[in-house]
Amino acid sequence: MLTYDQNKDAVAAISLLQKSGTEKSLIFAVNYLLEHYQEAAEAKSVEDAILDYREEKEREVDRGILSSRQFGSIFDELATFKIVFEGQIIREIQPEELKEYLEGKQKGTRRAHSLKTWNNRRGYLSTFFKFCLSRKYVAEDPVISVPKFKIKNRRGTAETFSAKQTQKLMHWLETYRGKQNKGGSWWAEPGSLVPYFALTFSLLHRPFHTKTARSSFLPTWLYWASHACVAKAVLPGYTGIIKLCLSIPPKPPLPHGPSRQMLPGGCPSCMR
Repeated sequence: MLTYDQNKDAVAAISLLQKSGTEKSLIFAVNYLLEHYQEAAEAKSVEDAILDYREEKEREVDRGILSSRQFGSIFDELATFKIVFEGQIIREIQPEELKEYLEGKQKGTRRAHSLKTWNNRRGYLSTFFKFCLSRKYVAEDPVISVPKFKIKNRRGTAETFSAKQTQKLMHWLETYRGKQNKGGSWWAEPGSLVPYFALTFSLLHRPFHTKTARSSFLPTWLYWASHACVAKAVLPGYTGIIKLCLSIPPKPPLPHGPSRQMLPGGCPSCMR
């Protein structure tokens, strides 16, 4: 037999289930509670929980699981968290308090100005509270109820050269000699910068296939200077590739291409 107070609680529980719109019974709700809910093992303060978490993460750093930079980012955030929630019991912190924390509404905290910053800081709190949950310092993870925002990556925003702009630049470089020195000589020979820009365009638009290279706006000499030499060079970085191309003896000019002096360096093996 139920006591008067127990009967009163049962009626109130059924009323709550009906208001929620669910068709589940009171027995189902009680069984669910018993299977999923657990009391926190002890009343752990925020300071003590962070201290235990720090020891755990220090071991991960020693084992190489966590980098020193990641360790610093995590505990920079938790240093602020400790100031804001100083003296509180970790299990008593509610999701709404964490939202206000990230929004900068609580004294001592700062506002997450961007969605990415919000997500990053939320992530630090999430790993901390998951640790607390594993140690039974909390009965449930309050960060689950804190929103995580979906961020769309912006693509295609960088400005690029068109085919006509590329053609115009390369033709201009064929006659460019740089600045004139006081003695009347010029800084460089006409076309001396052509290989460098040809290689740059090639490297920044990889993969650089033969069919793509032999399009209407890439003359044959540009195909030779950029594609062939890059394909033959197996060196890391731009400097190695440029040095390799400049170290190869000059090849007589291709049909309709620049003169031998205008294209220092070549790739004779590519022309076989």
